[in-house]
Amino acid sequence: MLSPAGMFSGKTTELLRQRKRSDIAGIKSQMFKPIVDNRFGREGQVVSHDGDECDAVPIGHSTEILDRVGEDTRLVIIDEAQFFDERIVDVVRELLLNNIRVIVAGLPQDFRNEPFGSMP
Repeated sequence: MLSPAGMFSGKTTELLRQRKRSDIAGIKSQMFKPIVDNRFGREGQVVSHDGDECDAVPIGHSTEILDRVGEDTRLVIIDEAQFFDERIVDVVRELLLNNIRVIVAGLPQDFRNEPFGSMP
């Protein structure tokens, strides 16, 4: 999910909505975020600008996601992907090859309109 509008465009709100939908459908999901994202002082949560929140696993390196995905997980949600290392693309591919649905949100460009991390 790329958002040309950048910050405050509803990326995290949409991720949280997708997580709620998977919960309602009985689909096991897990949410991950970069450990450097500690906005709102909540290390183990993803929080939208409108105050909605959800538990998320803080990760230092993208490949840790593969180690932390549960056996019964069918959906992986990744927030602020621009802050992960370049291996995030390989991690997403690996998850998809294992028939796990993946939803990714992040900024494709930084404040200078330069490509941001692996998002492009």
